Amino acid sequence: MTASPPAAPSSIPGTKSAEPGRSVVLIGERSSMLRTPAVGNALRPLIEKAGATSTFVDPGEASTPAGLRAFLSTLEAAPVVAGEVPPGRGRDPLLLLVLGTALGAGGRAVLLLGPQTGREEEELTSLLHAPVLQFRDTEGLAQGLAYLLKEAWGADGGKAPAAQDEWTDLRAAQGLLARGTLLGRVGQLGDEVSAYQGLLDRFRSRREPPFQETTLRARINLASSLRLLGHPNEALRAYAEAAEQGGQMGGTVGEEGSVRARVLAAELLNELRRPADALAEIDRGLATLERDEGTELAEWRARAMLDRGLSLSHLGRTPEALAAFGATVDRYGENEDPQIQQVVAKAMMDRAIAFHGVWERGKALSEYDAIIQRFGSSADPEVFEQVLKARINRGLLLGELGRGDEELLQYDEVVEILEGSEDETTRPWLASALLNKGVALGQRRRYRDELASYVEVIRRFENLDEPGLRQPVGRALLNEGLALMRLGQDEEAAFAFDRVLERYAQSSDPALQSLVKSAKENRERLPGPSW
Repeated sequence: MTASPPAAPSSIPGTKSAEPGRSVVLIGERSSMLRTPAVGNALRPLIEKAGATSTFVDPGEASTPAGLRAFLSTLEAAPVVAGEVPPGRGRDPLLLLVLGTALGAGGRAVLLLGPQTGREEEELTSLLHAPVLQFRDTEGLAQGLAYLLKEAWGADGGKAPAAQDEWTDLRAAQGLLARGTLLGRVGQLGDEVSAYQGLLDRFRSRREPPFQETTLRARINLASSLRLLGHPNEALRAYAEAAEQGGQMGGTVGEEGSVRARVLAAELLNELRRPADALAEIDRGLATLERDEGTELAEWRARAMLDRGLSLSHLGRTPEALAAFGATVDRYGENEDPQIQQVVAKAMMDRAIAFHGVWERGKALSEYDAIIQRFGSSADPEVFEQVLKARINRGLLLGELGRGDEELLQYDEVVEILEGSEDETTRPWLASALLNKGVALGQRRRYRDELASYVEVIRRFENLDEPGLRQPVGRALLNEGLALMRLGQDEEAAFAFDRVLERYAQSSDPALQSLVKSAKENRERLPGPSW
């Protein structure tokens, strides 16, 4: 969808002034049935009877931060929200954000689905926890919206009965969960955290099963958002609270939540190089899984087995790690679920790396070959990432085995595969292939070809400020300086080292600081500039 600038909200013509705080927000594109004269003629007297105003919001108008803020301001005084989902739009990220935000703010909300609904719309309603009105014609739509208004303010225009309060609370809780989820999808992590914290502050004491399920999911999502924001200790605390809550709840929902929280906590602990703590967390999760062999937990069981292998590998218990990776592949290798295939690909990769680490080079090479053969044509981005990693690691291994020409061909294959790709996530792998090619050429004393490879990394990626590209670009700049020194071009080498210092001297990244240290040492060995 083409984003449009924020516009002044429009309303159904002819409505009178509303009582304070009475507003109906109708979310629909300009072609929406909600905006047809027939529906407007049917709704106008209903809205007037309730003493309310109507406001139309086009999802395109909330596509920018400013538009989203204006949209949120509109919702603050709108206890009634209705949004139409046209067929085939169930996964539209902008529509998801707008509807999820609306459901997190409105006291009452409904999704309006046309006569032709499919799986995407069903997934949308599940994600948003929204009541659904499916209509077949204009009259059916008008009747459904009339019912919505009566439920909101009563048939006589008064306030809705107090009996609806518990349902309203649950809708608010589920709406805040959806709001947080969707804000996270568009990268607004701070706002996502605020939504989850607001949900927990308001509903953490509710013990009814629907509220418990909602707060459990909010805790897990909150922890994952804090992890992405760089607050690992707070994330671990939220994971622990979720695991404890899930254990107390019991049942399939509680057990799944507890296991998810423990596995995700273990992954974070492994990232923090706390493998012993990660292993303990995984074993607690696996103890829960032993009591439930249900297929709905298969993904989390597979991830737990994989993470157990990683923890053992970090602890230097390589034989046990290899056994864990092998058990994961053996148990789930034939499972066609896409999420589980991601785990299998990662387990094969980690097994190859473990073999490589203990100098079992033949087994490592066979494992890399198996990954490429098995998953080489996969369209799954996460699985394809493992294939790229296998190809690059295979090149490094061939170099170690003295098969230099094959090593260079392997890097060229990666470049050829990724050439022209518009997928930003593959850029670091392309940069790594070019960088490794340069190193391999330098080892063969082909210094000018080596230099050309580093220059290519810099040319392609120097102006892209993406975290995954900083180290390859920094390494290419440093290596460029070293190659120029070997060619006797000291002034050009000094300039390359200066660029490393200028770009990364203030970075707190240990890897970049290592490059800065090396650049500074080599720069001091060179004479000052002649200009």
